[in-house]
Amino acid sequence: MEDKWLKSSPSVYGQRVAWTGYSDGAQADLYLFDIETGLIRRLAQTAASELSPVLSAGRLLWVRRTDCDVNVMSSDGKPNIPETGVYVLGLDTGVEQKLTDYVEPVAFFDQDTVLVIEGCQVGFQAYVISLR
Repeated sequence: MEDKWLKSSPSVYGQRVAWTGYSDGAQADLYLFDIETGLIRRLAQTAASELSPVLSAGRLLWVRRTDCDVNVMSSDGKPNIPETGVYVLGLDTGVEQKLTDYVEPVAFFDQDTVLVIEGCQVGFQAYVISLR
C-alpha cells in the first residue's frame, strides 16, 4: 500500500497481515493483506478508530474506540455517538461479531479467549470472553 499515511500495529498470522492505517492523518481504519493473492482489503471505516488488530487462526480481533470525554455533534446539533467496542471477524466466513459496547476498550486475544479492559470514566475493569 503506497501512500503518505501512517500504518501501525501490524499483526501477522500465516498468509495474512492486518494493520491500522491512518488515512487522513488522524482517523484509524483497518486493513488486511493476503500474501497469497496480493489483495489488500479495507475492512472498516467508521467515525470511531479501528485499532490493535490481532490475527489468529481464521479470526481477526480489533477494537473500535473513541475518546469517551469528547462528543462530536452532528449538523442537527445532536451528539454523534460512534459504534465502539471489541469486534472479531471470521476470516473464512466473513461474519463480524461485536463482543462489547465499551467506548475505550483494550483487548488481548489468545486462541478462543479474549481479555477486555475498559477504563472510560468508570475505573479500570477487566472481563474475559470465551469465543467457543
